[in-house]
Amino acid sequence: MGVHCLSSIILSLLVLSIAAVSVFAVDVTQINKICEHEQDSEFCSQTLIGDPGTAAADIDGLMLITIPLTLEKVHDISNNITFLRHTVTDSVVKERLISCQENYVNAQFWFQRAYDSGVAKSYYDIFYLLRKGWFEASVCENGFKFEPVRTSPLTASYDLLLKHVELTYAVIQHIIGPSSKLQEMDLFKPLPAELN
Repeated sequence: MGVHCLSSIILSLLVLSIAAVSVFAVDVTQINKICEHEQDSEFCSQTLIGDPGTAAADIDGLMLITIPLTLEKVHDISNNITFLRHTVTDSVVKERLISCQENYVNAQFWFQRAYDSGVAKSYYDIFYLLRKGWFEASVCENGFKFEPVRTSPLTASYDLLLKHVELTYAVIQHIIGPSSKLQEMDLFKPLPAELN
């Protein structure tokens, strides 16, 4: 009889936990709403829907899914920089890749802090830290535009990284709602201190 009672309790808790997931988990409609104003809304929705953690994630959990995806891209770019430094023959490109390696170490630091702020639900901090990480990546990319100008071998990866940063920002905007001052901020417009 005790075992039967325990089984009933476990079954009840299981039903309640499944009900809680279904009530609070994001669905495709909500994901499409998050992504509808993004430049690449298809990338946004496919990335969010395609992640295995999304099915059981609430909106904050969804945000915490997006930041590791960004960190993964930073890791991929860092590995690519290491590879390119040993294979390119153009000394100017090689020198700029060395600078880029430091930029991406810094970007990884800022994005990791953004994740930590995500765990704490500090949305304004996440926004600020995303900007810092993006800025480091942009310094690398823009470095190839100085004389002597070279074509960056990282542009496609950088563009993909930006899409991931925008993805996190889109989820944050959805969380905080339209009345927040954060909605008025441009994620990719450099702050005055960043221009110096």
